[in-house]
Amino acid sequence: MQHWITLTAACYLNHNYEGCVSAADSILKFSEGMKQGACSEIVLLALRAYIALKKYTEALVFLGKYKKLIVD
Repeated sequence: MQHWITLTAACYLNHNYEGCVSAADSILKFSEGMKQGACSEIVLLALRAYIALKKYTEALVFLGKYKKLIVD
């Protein structure tokens, strides 16, 4: 899991926002058994990537899907 998180952050920092969203989505699909709030930063990073891509509608859909994971 740590490698996927690193990949997500690296994609974002390299302005590969599509890769960031894709990696974050993969993490969140496989982490459904994790406790609430464990993937909070991943969700927020993916939202920032959507905003950077100017995909606001997709960002809202993504937020609606994973809002239960955000605790901070």
